[in-house]
Amino acid sequence: MGNSSEDLLETMRSKTDEELYLLLHVHSQDYTPEAVKAASEEFSNRQPDGATMNRIRMVAVDEKRLRDGKLSDANETAAG
Repeated sequence: MGNSSEDLLETMRSKTDEELYLLLHVHSQDYTPEAVKAASEEFSNRQPDGATMNRIRMVAVDEKRLRDGKLSDANETAAG
């Protein structure tokens, strides 16, 4: 079984709103263009409300900082 469009859509349907947003806005370089397109379609279909989007965006900012090495580990800071 390959990664057909339907397989990708099914995979994206199983992801949370947060996972889809992170895939699209933080980790898109780690996925194929087809996977990103499927995630975009699924996220658009869901239309999360404003409160959900605000929470997801805050998580994404932290994820970007972690990815870019700009957010130190709380344990490291406490130990320091």
